[in-house]
Amino acid sequence: RLEDILDAFADRVSKPRLFLTDKMQIALAGGLGHGVAHAVFFCLSLLTPAFGPATFFNDRCSKMPFFLVSALIALAFVTIHTFSMVIAFNGYAEQNKVDQVFVPVVHMVAALMTLVNFASGGCLVGIPLLYVMAILTLMHCGKMVWRRLTQN
Repeated sequence: RLEDILDAFADRVSKPRLFLTDKMQIALAGGLGHGVAHAVFFCLSLLTPAFGPATFFNDRCSKMPFFLVSALIALAFVTIHTFSMVIAFNGYAEQNKVDQVFVPVVHMVAALMTLVNFASGGCLVGIPLLYVMAILTLMHCGKMVWRRLTQN
């Protein structure tokens, strides 16, 4: 629907319609914006303990500083959101059910993986698992983009 609106606008102002790469860049920018907004709101609640006198450690994960754990989780979700948006845009444009289902499933699994952090020392397992999901999302997106670009 957004593509139709943008193409109609391009026709009205006598400009070329959107190319596939333009559509993917729009999806990438939307995903990055969504991911950064998520990270900002995620880290906003951490401001009050951030002004303490020393490094803050959590009882459940005493091996890593709390703010490092939070930053790593936020970065993983920024990556997941950014490339999931490209996958979702493509999935709905092509009516591809696999891509349409992939995005919410990956997000739900990644969110559930953060629950590992409640276990003692869980951040040492949970964060690498979260990055596995981010890499899986990136690889799926890369494969999908490569397929679309070589088709056209």
